[in-house]
Amino acid sequence: MNLLNLPSDAFDIELEIPGLRFQPNLANQIPSHDSWFSLKVLSSPGPLVSDFVTHGPEFEYSTYGIHVGQDDRLTFFGSPRRQIVGHFVDCRDGSATLHDAVSCSFEPSPHRRLIIPRGVAHTFDNLAGIVTRDEPVWYSAEQNPHWNVNNDLISILRNKSDFPVVQTNPHRLSDELHVYMTRLSQAVLDKPKPYSTRFNLLIDGREQYVMFQENAWESEGRALQPLLDAVNGPGIEAHPARYAITGKASWTLVPNTGSGVADVLYLDAAENKSSELYISVHEKLT
Repeated sequence: MNLLNLPSDAFDIELEIPGLRFQPNLANQIPSHDSWFSLKVLSSPGPLVSDFVTHGPEFEYSTYGIHVGQDDRLTFFGSPRRQIVGHFVDCRDGSATLHDAVSCSFEPSPHRRLIIPRGVAHTFDNLAGIVTRDEPVWYSAEQNPHWNVNNDLISILRNKSDFPVVQTNPHRLSDELHVYMTRLSQAVLDKPKPYSTRFNLLIDGREQYVMFQENAWESEGRALQPLLDAVNGPGIEAHPARYAITGKASWTLVPNTGSGVADVLYLDAAENKSSELYISVHEKLT
């Protein structure tokens, strides 16, 4: 498999699997004299809902994931010196490129988003320290044996050499339903919990989808509480955000806004380390 190296200024480029591509984000420069922030990354056209996944220093993927009813639209935020490597395999039933594989290396950039169509298996290397914004587009189906409305993601161990063939959902949800589903996520995550994983297993000679639930919330809660306590002070209170534990050193945050919309203000920490606020927060958290 050849590794494609994408230049940092490649904002609009198609990869070899149809539908898999980078697109430019909507981003506005902020004059330095107006704000600490250098850039505002706006929500992309479409449903506008979003979520954010943080990847800690110990994070690494052990699986590929295939969304049956979701197109991912991912923006990668992090050091421009980091080289992320994405691996993709087309698993869509009837696709002309079925089981074709593509890998590409790219730098995180607020100026572009990666579109991963439903039915394309994907995993990444070097995501530690990276935050991703996903602006998903959701789809439903009347009858699809590969889809689970509670978790449409199919996980595949990275050491497997064979990939499945899956049917993808055909019916795009309306923007109103996207907002409704986001509000359901907000309600479910009022008390954070681990995200479940779904594998296709061979049991008694028959393939079955099995859901696994990681019971790690108690230890994660204990680790979070000292950080919340460190921020509390006169007139300041810190509370847990609505989030799910999505893996080792990985958390998904759902915006608290009623619409599920969250634009991003981009702060170049390297240029602002001397600020009093940065020093205060850094000392409290370390």
